[in-house]
Amino acid sequence: MNEISGVPDSEKVLLVSQLLEAGKTDTVYRDLYLERAHVILGALLPYSEYLRLNHSKVDIDDLLRQVAPALERQEWVKVKELTGRIRVLRQAVEEKHALAELAGKIYEPIDVPFNPFDRGLQAVLAFSKQEPARLRDSMVVTLATLEKEDPVWRNFYSRRRAYFQALTLTPLKLDELDNTIENLDRVQIQKQARRALESRDINSLERLAEEMLRWKARGNANGVGPELVARSIKDGEDPSFIFSEKTLSAARRFQLVSARVESATEAARIARLHWQLGRHCAVVLARPPDESIDTDGLIEEGLREAEQQGVRGQAVTPFVLAHLHEASGGETLAANAKLIADNAGLAADVAVAFARLG
Repeated sequence: MNEISGVPDSEKVLLVSQLLEAGKTDTVYRDLYLERAHVILGALLPYSEYLRLNHSKVDIDDLLRQVAPALERQEWVKVKELTGRIRVLRQAVEEKHALAELAGKIYEPIDVPFNPFDRGLQAVLAFSKQEPARLRDSMVVTLATLEKEDPVWRNFYSRRRAYFQALTLTPLKLDELDNTIENLDRVQIQKQARRALESRDINSLERLAEEMLRWKARGNANGVGPELVARSIKDGEDPSFIFSEKTLSAARRFQLVSARVESATEAARIARLHWQLGRHCAVVLARPPDESIDTDGLIEEGLREAEQQGVRGQAVTPFVLAHLHEASGGETLAANAKLIADNAGLAADVAVAFARLG
């Protein structure tokens, strides 16, 4: 049984809010927090009713547009009928307004929170005046509350609370923080600015804008334009990427052309020729991780555990990923994070090479 019985609706709403906030902090397991919130919220405001309320807002706007011409023609019977329908719809919407607003964050999440404990993002946290230690301690309290209020998932909350209690954080020194801020490139700052705008965090947005202006000023003072943010290719740096036959076989099944490049410049030339031929499809440039991790056994374990716990559908993938992270001691997450950074570096090298081709 996944639902909570014998709990007042007001406490269920509070529980859903706590799950939402927990997912913003414990980002690796965010999908699981949202999945649990979805189940609890479904007893208060099913997804179908949430959609109906949203449609009612559209209906209200449509009825209001009909009132104006009826009023001009002095069709008072129609005006009365339309305003009566608007009043009923508006009352239904207003009664569930707060709950529908919360439901929107669960049923249709649009934000993508970053890991607040990632050391590489401490400069961004400094902008928003978030302290990782305070977030960690707050998370421990939240998880302890969830353990008590949601006994069905008590074991999960208990494991996550133990993780955060054991989490050791080393604060950045002031000079180290300054260096980290200085190394934030234009793309990173722009991404954080978009997130600040989406969350309506005007203070953070203003600080990021100030930092971008300082960054551009430093670039101009050094005679370097702001467009030169990509890392240049070092002499003799020709990355060679070798894929297994299993990977190449899978690529052939998708009718992908098997080709290998020895440098970013060669990749840029192939991409340019591809687009000069008038092709409207993408060019996929892929690279394996420098150090691979054998996860076959761990994946099988995660799938078995998911089946035992009754995890189904879309919840299976985040559950297995969370299992991989925990069972590997964080190695899979670290490998994925490094691969993302390496891919970004490769993309920058190819972009520079492409620009040099003219």
